Amino acid sequence: MLRNVLIGFVLLAMISVSVAFGADTRQQKDALAAAENWLPMIDHGEYAKSWKEAAEYFKTVITEGEWVQSMQEVRKPLGKPISREVKSLTPKTSFPNTP
Repeated sequence: MLRNVLIGFVLLAMISVSVAFGADTRQQKDALAAAENWLPMIDHGEYAKSWKEAAEYFKTVITEGEWVQSMQEVRKPLGKPISREVKSLTPKTSFPNTP
């Protein structure tokens, strides 16, 4: 369960910062802006809000309650982030282990 949540969290972060293959710079900027708006919710412990703002597909994989509980168990102990920077924006057309 915890492993699946972590995979989901990483997947969502990847989806947020990735764009469809061949996408233009505007789509990349939009995807990056979405990630930059969503990740601070996680950083500030607003787990329920982050679930509500997540993609519809994400919400079909995990319930709000499961997400909040998992984030409290996994993310909260890590404390406040020190820094975050984008290393790259890589267009993807699919992700491993997803339908």
